[in-house]
Amino acid sequence: MRDPATNVRRCPHRPDDALRLITLWASDFAARLELPYVRAEFLIPCQPDGERSHRLLSRLADMGWDQYGRGAGPNTTRVVRLELASEHRPGLSALVGYRIREPRPTSDGRGSW
Repeated sequence: MRDPATNVRRCPHRPDDALRLITLWASDFAARLELPYVRAEFLIPCQPDGERSHRLLSRLADMGWDQYGRGAGPNTTRVVRLELASEHRPGLSALVGYRIREPRPTSDGRGSW
C-alpha cells in the first residue's frame, strides 16, 4: 500500500512503517556523519488533540526518541524537542536506496548542501 501523503510504501496493518523507516534512516545517517544523535521537533497544534498527540509521542518513544524539552516553535506554536541516538544500521540499504549529498564544510564553519 502506498501512502499518498508521503509517497512511501507501507503495510496496511502497520501504520507506523513510514515513521519507523524515517527513524531508522535518520539514526543511520547521523552515525555515518559521526554525529552522536538526531534532533527533531514535534509541533503541538494550537488546539491539541491530547490523546492523538500522546499516542504519537508514545510511539516515537518506543522507537527510541527521547524528549529533551518543550518550547516555542515557528509562529509561536508549541513544540516538543526530541533526540535520537545515532546508530549504524548496515542492513538498511536494502530498504532505502536514496542517497543524500553530505554537507561540506564552508569557510565560516557551517555546512553547505
